[in-house]
Amino acid sequence: MVRPAEVVTPTMWPTAVQTLRSIAALGEQAGRVFTLENLNAAVDHPGTPFAKAADTLALMRAVDSPFLKMNLDLRHAKIGEGNLIALL
Repeated sequence: MVRPAEVVTPTMWPTAVQTLRSIAALGEQAGRVFTLENLNAAVDHPGTPFAKAADTLALMRAVDSPFLKMNLDLRHAKIGEGNLIALL
């Protein structure tokens, strides 16, 4: 059962990376690229782990596959993280 968890625990990182590697492998088999998007836990997606742009980027880099890319959602970043200039 999946439960909302805004705080990311150390065990969540390798699980997320392995899951995303599996998804990227499916994309490779199908000739498709999946995108991973940052969210905001403050308003629209409470309880979402890995919601910050830095977390999303770290996951994408850890997977290291051309079949997994990041979609930087500036609206979510502005709501959840504030200063977009510092973020970029």
